[in-house]
Amino acid sequence: MAIYALGYPRGVPRPWLLAAALVFMLGGVATSRLQHVTQIISYGWLPVLLWLLLAVAAKPNPWRALLLALFTAFWAVNANQVVFLGGIFLGLTAIYTIARSPFWPRLLAVYVLAGFVMLILIIPFYSAMLEIIGLSVRAKFTLADSNASSYPPLVFSTLLFPALYGNLGGQKWSPTDITQDYLYIGIIPLSLFALAHAFGIRWREPLVLIWVAALIFFVLFSMGVNTPLYPFLFNHVPGFDLFRRPADAAFLINFMMALGLLIVGREVARSDGHALAKSSGRVLPRIKYSLGALAFGLPLLSFALGGAAQSKDALAVLYGSYAGLVVRLALFALLLVWLKSRLEKADHTFLVALFTISLYLAVDLGAAGRYKGAFSPRYSKVPHVKSYLDIAHPRGETLDAWLKAQTSPWSRVEVITGFQSRGHSSKVRWHHTQGYNPIHLKNYSGRIGSFVTDWLPRTFPEGSDGPLDMRYDVLGLRYVAFRTRLIDSEQNKSPIQEQARKYRDALAEQGGMPVFSDSGYEVWLRPGTSHWLSIAQSESLNDLSPAPCEVKEFRNVRLELFCEMDSPGTLVLGEVHAPGWLGCVNKKSVEVKPFFDVFRSIDLPAGRSNIVMTYRPVPFLRRPRC
Repeated sequence: MAIYALGYPRGVPRPWLLAAALVFMLGGVATSRLQHVTQIISYGWLPVLLWLLLAVAAKPNPWRALLLALFTAFWAVNANQVVFLGGIFLGLTAIYTIARSPFWPRLLAVYVLAGFVMLILIIPFYSAMLEIIGLSVRAKFTLADSNASSYPPLVFSTLLFPALYGNLGGQKWSPTDITQDYLYIGIIPLSLFALAHAFGIRWREPLVLIWVAALIFFVLFSMGVNTPLYPFLFNHVPGFDLFRRPADAAFLINFMMALGLLIVGREVARSDGHALAKSSGRVLPRIKYSLGALAFGLPLLSFALGGAAQSKDALAVLYGSYAGLVVRLALFALLLVWLKSRLEKADHTFLVALFTISLYLAVDLGAAGRYKGAFSPRYSKVPHVKSYLDIAHPRGETLDAWLKAQTSPWSRVEVITGFQSRGHSSKVRWHHTQGYNPIHLKNYSGRIGSFVTDWLPRTFPEGSDGPLDMRYDVLGLRYVAFRTRLIDSEQNKSPIQEQARKYRDALAEQGGMPVFSDSGYEVWLRPGTSHWLSIAQSESLNDLSPAPCEVKEFRNVRLELFCEMDSPGTLVLGEVHAPGWLGCVNKKSVEVKPFFDVFRSIDLPAGRSNIVMTYRPVPFLRRPRC
């Protein structure tokens, strides 16, 4: 609806409007997997905010400014790189409207008002996020952490060949991201752009040039470390170093494609009919040149991939993609011939033609990649593909079900490698030590050891006793799950495999034993006693004794305990300490202090105590109160 609201009042022809709307909804990464749901939501609001911005520019008044501020703040609290890049785009659009406005002082004042209101609304959220980022290991990230999320140039061939995505840097043909390396927008939008170019529209119009410049910027940005642009911005421009996934610019690329259909479509509608007729003699040769380029493109692209691609199944994907392109072009040509014959017979079939073309575009976008092709196991040797499709359904009790029944905050599991090591399940909830996110608090990383065992060996901090160190008893680590295939296989030995075996052997030597197994994992009971709730006699982990306490309520941001102490003491809780945790003992405010730099502790009096810990994320809104 926002795409229509942007284009229809400005005279954009309906075929271009429909194509823009469908590209925005279904093209490229717009239907990316749910792991990117925050980016998808931010992407979805972009045309709405652009429409509101232009509405304010057309008639600047305080009420429209407040509406723009409210919606922009709602959008901006979902902080991600799509919001960051989209905010830059909207800011530059605001500057453009000020430069073109006859009443620019008033428009500038209205924009300042909207920006001020928006900042007031988002400051609480951003202050909390920036505080945690400052306390995390995020500062250790370098430009090298963006390597895996930088588009290789080959990815842009997906504009024509939907399945031809990924990279040849590893041992197998694999994607840098299984769904995000996908830019296909359909035959019809590309044909509309080609038609506009063939008829020689005015590409030097300021708005068209700005659109082309923005598209080029996001394309270069998405390539990350493969061009000089991203490294320069990352190292020298504040804000860009907060993110490490340049490929997220693919959302802006798709948005610019949809926006480009509106801008170019308007120029087509504005073009002089005589000039178009005069240039029509050049259209046929240009079309022939384009078809010739496509015909010769296959061997050239095969040569560019190189002989190494043959062993990685890349050439099979290329030829299959090329065949699919030929079929789609042939069907599109037949559709155009049929529509031409229908339109010559009766004018009232225009809506039927419009509906038919839209249906073709929707099917083209969906069938090319979302339901088959690029996401089919036959197109990739990467094991994750099959796990995404959930092909294997193990019999009997699953690891998810067992962990749900056996784990708790004081009886956690640590998963070594495999999909489950990412620390989450789409089906049930179980308690673990950490997951897939590589960003952790510095105190946790230094004392516990943060890691992503899906691709890194489990390492233990310096000065610890390894897997059986007392700190893991305080953390409540009770179980360790090993990927069966990893610890049993004698092939493809790796540092991850060697470390996993040492970990299992260390548990076995001290009395650990396997307690569960399924087709994918073997769970070992870790020797030792949980000290998740303890009384500290000193600052040492070795001077902890069981706490006479029970848990009444446990949530992510609230914890309630009941204790009955013989004498005053310090209660240690095996949960991570961070600024913002406030404590109340018998409805009196008591400081929550760090113990061993990473755990929470609180001083208790003798006798009965009701303890409540709550988390207040906003730094300037923290008030000790009970």
